[in-house]
Amino acid sequence: MVLLIINKDQENAHTVNISFDDAEKKTAATFTGPLSVTTFGKAQYAWHPHRNGGTADPDGPAAKSNVNAGPSTNFSLPAASVTVVRGHISAPKTGSK
Repeated sequence: MVLLIINKDQENAHTVNISFDDAEKKTAATFTGPLSVTTFGKAQYAWHPHRNGGTADPDGPAAKSNVNAGPSTNFSLPAASVTVVRGHISAPKTGSK
């Protein structure tokens, strides 16, 4: 499973807990086990508002990390960032949420 998360908030980081809910089947699943997390945010680029109507200039590569996830794992999304989470999801749990 690959999930792309965009934090459009230019000033604030946000923490999220991710679950995959199926309202029709009344099941939920979460990321589980080892995950690869790649983030490209304010720390990885510089914004130049007066260049060509506003452009981003990469300063460095995307930030990469590995996470061992479970149902209570929270993910921090830096301000003005794009995050890609890659890994496996748990088997759906019936009656969740």
